[in-house]
Amino acid sequence: MEKENIITLIKNDHKPLKEGIQILTSDSAKPAQKKSALKKFLVDLKLHAKSEEAALYDNVVDKKEVHDVILEGYEEHAVADLLADELEASNFESDFSDELQAKSKVLAELVKHHVEEEEEEMLADLKKACSEEELVTLGEQYTKTYQMLTTQLSAARTSIKPESEMTIR
Repeated sequence: MEKENIITLIKNDHKPLKEGIQILTSDSAKPAQKKSALKKFLVDLKLHAKSEEAALYDNVVDKKEVHDVILEGYEEHAVADLLADELEASNFESDFSDELQAKSKVLAELVKHHVEEEEEEMLADLKKACSEEELVTLGEQYTKTYQMLTTQLSAARTSIKPESEMTIR
């Protein structure tokens, strides 16, 4: 089986993010739909962004062809992380207030801009800056990081006891 390069992997990972963006920015989607989409979107975003930073950004930031757009990417990820952390810390699953819906829409719009910039600019520049072999190696690192983060996230979720099982001292 032929190994996928980082460009193909990133574009594939953008698809579920785009689906979430569509729901979170929709005026016709119901709050329950948005709440469900947000829950999945936050997980997809975290896995994608952290994998992208570790496997791609950290490894190509010094290539002049992509240097500036990678630095912008780091900053956009940092802003998205702040909003995502605030949403995760909120009680959006039980109370999806107008304010939380607005915050989730702003996050989705930021990610939409970021994805468009990556697909229209950064990935094209990356293709010019790297050989196919380098792109495949970056893809392998991306996949490895993504799988590791998925395992860590699953382990963290199973180690958290439901409130009904927690004892208060």
